[in-house]
Amino acid sequence: MVQLDTKLFHERLNRIYSFWRKLKQFRELDCFVIAVGKLPQDEVYFPSTALQLYLFAYEFPDLIIVFTEGVVIFLSTKKKIDIIRQIEETKPEDSVNFQYLIRNDTDNSSSFDYMWEALTSSYEGKKWGFLLRDEECFFGPFIEEYKKYFTERIGQSSTIEKVDATSALHLVLGLKEQDELIIIKRAATLSADVMQNHFRTHMETIISEEKKVLQSELAEKIEDFLTSPSKFGVKTHVQEEYVDSCYTPVVQSYAKGSEDDDTLKSGVITCSLGARYKNYCSNISRTYLVDPSPTIEAQYQLLYSIREELLRILVPGVELHKLHDTAVKLIEGSEYPHFVSNLGKSVGFGMGIEFRESSLLLNAKNMKTAQIGMVFNLSVALKDIVADGLRYSLVLADTVVVREGEAQTFTENCESDLPNISYTLDDRKSPEEDSSPQYLKQETRRRSNVLASRTRQEDRVGILTEDEIRKKKQEEISKRLHEEAKIRLIRMNHKVEDHSIDLKRITAYKRRELLPDDSNIKKAKIHVDSHAWAVILPVFGQAVPFHISMIKNTSLNIHGEGNTTGELRINLQAPGTSFGKPNPILSLAHPENTFIKEFVYRSTQPKRFNDISIQIKELQNRYKQEEARRRELDGLVEQQELVLSKSKNNPRLSGLYVRPQFSRGRVTGVLEAHENGFRYACKGVKLDILYSNIRYAFFQPSAHELIVLLHFHLKTPILAPYSKKQSDIQFFTEAIESVQDLGGKSYSSHGDRDELEAEQRERRLKQRIDQAFKSFTEKVKEVTFEQPIRNLGFNGVPGKNNVFLMPTADCLVSLTEQPVHVFPLEDVEVAHFERVRMGNKNFDLVFIYKDYKTWNRITAIELNNLDVVKDWLTQYGIKYYELRNSINWDTILKCIAADPKQFLDDGGWDNLEGSDSEESEETDEDDYQPSEAEDESDDYDSEYSDDESGSEYYGSAGAEEEESGEDWDELERKAAAEDRQTFGGAYSDEENDKQTRAFKNSKSQKRGNSGYARK
Repeated sequence: MVQLDTKLFHERLNRIYSFWRKLKQFRELDCFVIAVGKLPQDEVYFPSTALQLYLFAYEFPDLIIVFTEGVVIFLSTKKKIDIIRQIEETKPEDSVNFQYLIRNDTDNSSSFDYMWEALTSSYEGKKWGFLLRDEECFFGPFIEEYKKYFTERIGQSSTIEKVDATSALHLVLGLKEQDELIIIKRAATLSADVMQNHFRTHMETIISEEKKVLQSELAEKIEDFLTSPSKFGVKTHVQEEYVDSCYTPVVQSYAKGSEDDDTLKSGVITCSLGARYKNYCSNISRTYLVDPSPTIEAQYQLLYSIREELLRILVPGVELHKLHDTAVKLIEGSEYPHFVSNLGKSVGFGMGIEFRESSLLLNAKNMKTAQIGMVFNLSVALKDIVADGLRYSLVLADTVVVREGEAQTFTENCESDLPNISYTLDDRKSPEEDSSPQYLKQETRRRSNVLASRTRQEDRVGILTEDEIRKKKQEEISKRLHEEAKIRLIRMNHKVEDHSIDLKRITAYKRRELLPDDSNIKKAKIHVDSHAWAVILPVFGQAVPFHISMIKNTSLNIHGEGNTTGELRINLQAPGTSFGKPNPILSLAHPENTFIKEFVYRSTQPKRFNDISIQIKELQNRYKQEEARRRELDGLVEQQELVLSKSKNNPRLSGLYVRPQFSRGRVTGVLEAHENGFRYACKGVKLDILYSNIRYAFFQPSAHELIVLLHFHLKTPILAPYSKKQSDIQFFTEAIESVQDLGGKSYSSHGDRDELEAEQRERRLKQRIDQAFKSFTEKVKEVTFEQPIRNLGFNGVPGKNNVFLMPTADCLVSLTEQPVHVFPLEDVEVAHFERVRMGNKNFDLVFIYKDYKTWNRITAIELNNLDVVKDWLTQYGIKYYELRNSINWDTILKCIAADPKQFLDDGGWDNLEGSDSEESEETDEDDYQPSEAEDESDDYDSEYSDDESGSEYYGSAGAEEEESGEDWDELERKAAAEDRQTFGGAYSDEENDKQTRAFKNSKSQKRGNSGYARK
């Protein structure tokens, strides 16, 4: 039976009822009916089925739902009603009531009568909402019986008004929640990746090699890749079983004299596609220009400027018709005012579960306003343009969401500016203009006949394309970063810190009457009050209390004949007396205040002074321990109680270990999902993790690992059942057999067969465990699990150990080895690559966070991973910089926080990179002339100097002597590709392990034999 997410159902049903009372379009309705019959094959999207997917995440044909003031009525077959009854298990106390009616195959008039009574008694019972267009499209005997009954009864009534509720429903579904936006973003990112990395690559290959490929065939290949990327050996950040295509991709090309030809032609090429992920839609359209004339380039630039202006004005509160009006005004003010007739009637539409929400069209008549959370397909198209003897269309569409301040483009990873979508053919050069050698022309023509305009000035074809794409994207990120940093730094500079808690903590007594009634105080003697954390000192006959935190230390000196005189010195905390970390309390003092640094007391009873000194030291130790416990509790938030589910079918995993451990020994427990969180039970000890406290959740399968794990990175740390607060909790199980024969010898004639069976058994075990964990993550709908992308991983040292780090959709993680490392990328302001210079084999990666106080450094990353790291940082939208040296970031961040305005005026982070490069240029000048003393330097310096100069020499003159040879970049790319082919996905996990072990053994054997092989 289908398992419904009942908790999500009640949350969204409550949201519908809350909108019913708030929205004007909804407030006018006394009730509304959602009726679904049999679905037509030629149409996919309906508001009624969208509401079903919104509530149930499942479609139910032949289902009628009636929404009234206090009850929701369901009418369908018994099998479907049994599925829907699951909502009773988690029904909140303040929820509306539910009524379930079983459909009769012959006559349902009694059920319709019951629904009629409920509709007429809801509020005033006069205005009834229906989805009129949907009801006309559905068919089948059940829906026809329903339409006949209600049409006749409403026709006989003079008080009931039939109202179309489509617009009101679109407003509810149009305001997306955060979990919906996350799903749409992933769908849009997939669409952009397919457009950028699949369609574009195929299109370039077809045009460059002059292949004859039908546009319809290319569209089918794109759709196949969109829905099943694993068939092409590509790993994505989404679960493939939830991916579908919103529509068959549309590929169209325009060239002179070939309007009726369906083959892909070089000229103006347009492509539109959309990925649908977990029932939510996305869309993207791009135009690519091959050998464009200046006229076509100017027209596309107009299209691009319109799109950028619409993105700028798409803010909360703007009326939707203003976007179309703005596009018209921009065209009328351009050199192509007649293009107003080529502009479509709308410049986009709302999008979500329905691909096209008709009530949220961006046309000239829509007076609705944009609100935070609305998602639009912003589509600007100039259709049927006639110029240069060619009829063509230009289109540009993106999936965007309305945010506070400015709209966010979910498909921004696919470039759309003119330099990145315009190509030119190599054969446009005349033989006189092309002076390159003949063999180089043939090699260039064989590899690619198409050059992007951004690489027209490059001599080497195609090598710098990826670098330039990253550079262009980084420029766009830098502009956005500068504006965001300006707002953040100014706010940070004006933030006033509150020290009231610190002042209360060092107050021993609020009033004098609270001083202890002790004889020592009355006799003007020193008294230690351990309950109030205070030491009471006599000062000019008055008892003056001092908090123990204000006492630095004490010293006792006994002297005189027979040690009869004692001198007790009590040193206090005062500015300038400590070389360690400054006391934050003293910084509150006014600069003109006078501080007492010490008290000296003399007595003829040195034994009493010795006792006082011991008491003060013991009280100081106790206070330090208390402060350590208090700091341990800082940041803890009182958690809600875990609501246990009464269902017997809760998602559950047994036999799991937990890290960090809270019990001695290796014991396993059970992880179970409940209403609002997880519970892990182990030997009577319970660990609860609420869904609302999970910031990131990760699922790492057993591929290339010995364990399978689930990891939770929490928003706020938890304490129970641990003695220390924890922000990362991990549950795992081993994916290998508990006992293995490591002897390496087999005395049986069937040894090889036993080894093969053991490998097959281990493979089946891994598959079974992976499937169990994956099924668990899919059943828990409240939490989105991210999976590390191993292909983009690299080794580095974020702490003390060298670990393998892998990016996920939102983080950079290392989860297998302890301690775990989770770097949330959304908190990162900028990334800096340090020690990136010629001759270094490794570099460092530094993350600067948006609070401008914390930073992390990952060291010892191999240099061949530099481009990989740059790629996924750019895809995530993080600006990075390259530095030749390491920097003391604590000092830099303090300077930024001290004067953020000056930091931004000086160019921000760009200025920091510039200063580093200037220093590098000063130290690496080519015209440097060594002195005679430097000429006589030692051998080490000479060898180092020769290596540097030799690299520069062979990088220039050597290339001229061997033009036909491949450069170092190309050789490194080929070597990396061969390594991936040898040790990558071409082999199974076991074969990969064997290859890796053989490789390591050969390396160690060579080191052990000192350069010669042993027989």
